[in-house]
Amino acid sequence: MKDSLLVEVLVDYDPDRDQPKNPYHCPISHALLEDPDITKVFTTYDYIAFTRISERRRYYVRMPAEGKRFIRTLHRYYDRLVKRRPALFRLRLWKSDIIDTYFLGLYPNRDEIAPGPPIVRAPVNRSVRSIPEAA
Repeated sequence: MKDSLLVEVLVDYDPDRDQPKNPYHCPISHALLEDPDITKVFTTYDYIAFTRISERRRYYVRMPAEGKRFIRTLHRYYDRLVKRRPALFRLRLWKSDIIDTYFLGLYPNRDEIAPGPPIVRAPVNRSVRSIPEAA
């Protein structure tokens, strides 16, 4: 049985946009966010986590070897240990690389929550003890 492709994006480092050591704003996160169906991306050296809006699922996918090489080269370039920028590469995430996935429920986006009156809560009253007077 052939393994099916989950996501495929082209990843490149843009110094004006990307923050290399930030898991939310690294080049891989930004490349995945270009897909309008993907949101809330978190990238580490070991895995990539993202939410697919159409399926209402959160995915945790193992980082492929070329992704690890890209991150390692990018960090060394950012720390000025090497002068060569990391080359762009095509990130392919396969369904067989999924570590974990779960269903988000009925309302993963705030835009889909039906507007209504705010929930009013009563203020919390603290008990006040009377101070005994000196006789």
